[in-house]
Amino acid sequence: MAGELTRYEAAVRIVLEHQQASVALVQRHLRLGYADACRLFERMQAEGIVVSVVAAGRVWALIKGYRLADEKGPGDAA
Repeated sequence: MAGELTRYEAAVRIVLEHQQASVALVQRHLRLGYADACRLFERMQAEGIVVSVVAAGRVWALIKGYRLADEKGPGDAA
C-alpha cells in the first residue's frame, strides 16, 4: 500500500501542476496501465480534488487552497 500512496501523491501533483486532469494525463506521466490510472483518478474524484467533467473528457481540478502535506502555504511557519 505504501507504493500506492506514493503513486497517488504523484498523480495529485500532476493534476495540480497541469490544472486539469484526465485518466490519460495520469497514465502518461506515471507510465501506468489504464486500470491503475483509473483507480488513482477515481480516488481523486472521491476526495474532491477532481470536481467536474467538461468537454472532451477533460476534468477541471481547481480546488482553492488544496495542497499536499509537504507544501507550505501562506501563514504557515517557516
